[in-house]
Amino acid sequence: MDVKNIEMQMKALAPIIADYVKQSVDMLRSEIMMRMDEHDKEMTLRMDDMMAKMDAQMAIYMQEIKSFEPVNGKDGVDGKDGLPGRDGIDGVHGKDGKDGINGKSIEIEEIIKLIPEPIKGIDGINGKDGIDGVNGIDGKSISFEEIQKLAQAEITKQMALIKMPVDGLNGTNGKDGQPGRDGLHLEILPGIEESKSYRRGTYAKHLGGLWRSYESTNGLKGWECIVEGIAELSVEQEGERIFKAKATLSSGTVTEKQMYIPAQIYKGVWVAGGYDVGDSVTWGGSQWHCNEATYDKPGEAGSKGWKLCVKRGRDGKDGTNGKDAVGVIKI
Repeated sequence: MDVKNIEMQMKALAPIIADYVKQSVDMLRSEIMMRMDEHDKEMTLRMDDMMAKMDAQMAIYMQEIKSFEPVNGKDGVDGKDGLPGRDGIDGVHGKDGKDGINGKSIEIEEIIKLIPEPIKGIDGINGKDGIDGVNGIDGKSISFEEIQKLAQAEITKQMALIKMPVDGLNGTNGKDGQPGRDGLHLEILPGIEESKSYRRGTYAKHLGGLWRSYESTNGLKGWECIVEGIAELSVEQEGERIFKAKATLSSGTVTEKQMYIPAQIYKGVWVAGGYDVGDSVTWGGSQWHCNEATYDKPGEAGSKGWKLCVKRGRDGKDGTNGKDAVGVIKI
């Protein structure tokens, strides 16, 4: 193809290429503008400025394309590679696709039907018989006496490998231990002196209990209490009828018990209020005892907790009228 034909084709294609580029740029501008946030004014101004520069540059390119006239020039020198372009801004995520169609369930019987039936294979060819082995050498016969001799020789050989035991040297005699004591003559010391050291197996009284040393002692270290006793006992009264007993055992264990003793306490003439078991009051000329905690009045119908102790006595009979005295009585 000659240069004239190339020039004619380029001029014919120039409007088409220019229009195609313009449409692509317009589509790009519309797509960008649609995806921009309408409230982002600063970004909008930047995009307008960028689009204006793109339009100006595209106008220059279009002019150059339209005025393009190929000339048979000499081959130019290859230009240097340009700097790598920067990464563009990530585009907006596309819209979610439509949901797929739900798959159909299939029964195990249908799956089995889909499995092709196996085809019976053809029988293979029988293998050839192997070569007969070489005949073995005939064994020699041996008598029972020869077997006994061989066994005896092996026993003698093994016995020679066994080392005979040698008597060892006598060891040094150990020291005599402390003499034991008869159980019936067990000595129990009256007390433990912490400044002294007692040998193992000593028995002594301490803090109301029985103690035994399980090793040589140092103070109270090495002693154990085998029979508990009461080292200290105290009783404290809390309120009118509550008593607390506190016992300290020989081993140091502390046990406390609280007791309530319903002792009878006279509270005087009954007044409205609460009374405890053991309280005694006077009401209506009688004495009443409280058998259970109550707020009731003694003697009333339905009253609970009160029991009559001393009933009011009856009035005595009227006395006989006295006689007038005779004469004058002087005092």
